[in-house]
Order: sequence, then C-alpha cells, then structure tokens
Amino acid sequence: MSNICSTYWINSPQTSRPALRSGELSGAQAVEVARGAIVAPNTETQLLNLAKHATVRDLRDATSRVVAAATDEAARHKQIHKSRSLKSWRDPDGAFILKGRMTVANGALVMAALKPFQDEIFKAARKSGEYATPEAYAADAHMGRHIPGPLRTAVEERDRVCQVPTCDVTLGLEIDHIKPFSEGGAASYENLVRLCKRHHLQKTHDGYRLERIEVEKADRKGGCETRWAWRAPPDLRRSG
Repeated sequence: MSNICSTYWINSPQTSRPALRSGELSGAQAVEVARGAIVAPNTETQLLNLAKHATVRDLRDATSRVVAAATDEAARHKQIHKSRSLKSWRDPDGAFILKGRMTVANGALVMAALKPFQDEIFKAARKSGEYATPEAYAADAHMGRHIPGPLRTAVEERDRVCQVPTCDVTLGLEIDHIKPFSEGGAASYENLVRLCKRHHLQKTHDGYRLERIEVEKADRKGGCETRWAWRAPPDLRRSG
C-alpha cells in the first residue's frame, strides 16, 4: 500500500474503510480519493461516490481541483519553489533530455527570454525552406545554436556553394559548426560553414570532418587563402 493510501487508511472514517477492504476501489482510485480526503476530509464521501462511476482520469481531475481549492496560493507557490529542479540525462538512443520544474512566474521568464531567438530561428528556417515544429525551434534557441541575422547573412554570402571540395550543390545549403557546438564550437564567422544536406548529415552523424588548409596564393601579392579538405572517419580510411 502506498504512503498516501496508508495515511488515508489511518485517518479515514470507519464508513469509508469497507470500500478499500472489499476492493470496490482500485489502487489508482484509492490513491486519488486519499489525495483529496487528506487535505479536505469533508470531500471524501463525494469522491467515493464519484469513484463508483467515473473514470480514473475524471476522478484525478476532481481530486486535483479539491487539492487546489484547499491549498493556500502562497503556500502552493512556496512548495513549488521548494521542489524546483533542473535535470538532464541521456536516453537509450543517446539523445540529451532536459526536464525542469519551477514556478509559473519563473517559467514565464525563461520562455520570454527564449522567444526572440525562437522567432528569428523560425523566420530564417522558413526563408531557407526548412520546416520543423515550434518545439524544435525552441530547443535550438535554448541550446544556444542561435545564429544572429547579420552573421547568417555574411556566411550565406561567403559560401554560395557547399564547401566540401568537388561538391557543386547550391540549393538547400545548411549552416554547420566546423568545430561542433557540443564540443564548444562557437557560432562565429570563422567556425561556420555551409554544406549541402548530404555532407551535413555525414559530418554530423558519420564521423566526417572538414579540415582547414591555408594555401599560398599564386599571384604576386602573396598571402594565403583558405581551402577545405574533406576527411573520412578513420575506419573508412583503413578499409580503403
């Protein structure tokens, strides 16, 4: 028996215990009735009657309303703040998962701070023909992948074609971090490059990388120009 149900069993009136003992209430129903009865004992009979014909979801909603009405707003705010948290982990697929809990006011501040970045990312994506969910753009803004408009324009003007040698694709180019963002790569003019979708996927997921090479100019003015070498991952190089 859960802690909530145990507390309910100890404190509940004798008239409600038969429902628990006889099995008229399922475990889930007992938890919901207990949740409401503990904070507002006068609602116990009403919740027990509701449990006889309502779904668990409806019972849970009713109990939540009882708890909300019985809890002082200031106390509830204090409790939420006390239980604030920010957790992160990797799921079995290797994805980074972020989960947070905070007061409504603090949550609104976080979302308000992200909104301008999310809007700009959305506009830039639509301009380039990319379509994703609002949640995806919010993740881009939250994870710091935002590229300011002037910087994006400068990179687009510089890289009119995929920067992988011998690739001549000009449509649907995507901006990539030369040094990956996950490794601390900055969203800077020097660390951004445009690649076609195929090469972008290979670099992101298959271990390929771009290597910067400084080559002396052949004209009399001297100086160097930047060129790129497209390097395959070690296992592919070994296999020929």
